[in-house]
Amino acid sequence: MQNLICNTVKFLEPPAKLAEDLERCDREIAAARKALLTGSVPFLDALLWYTDWCRERDLLQTEHLR
Repeated sequence: MQNLICNTVKFLEPPAKLAEDLERCDREIAAARKALLTGSVPFLDALLWYTDWCRERDLLQTEHLR
């Protein structure tokens, strides 16, 4: 029989870590937007890249507000 241990403690990230993560998202979003506009990456790949990082940014902000 296996025991499943769940950590229910929520750790809040310091504001500096959040700012760093948001800056990374912004850099990735800008790079993906550039790829979309220039066609340097296949369109669907660039669109996925862009939407993925936009969603990551939204999730970070939502989690921080909780």
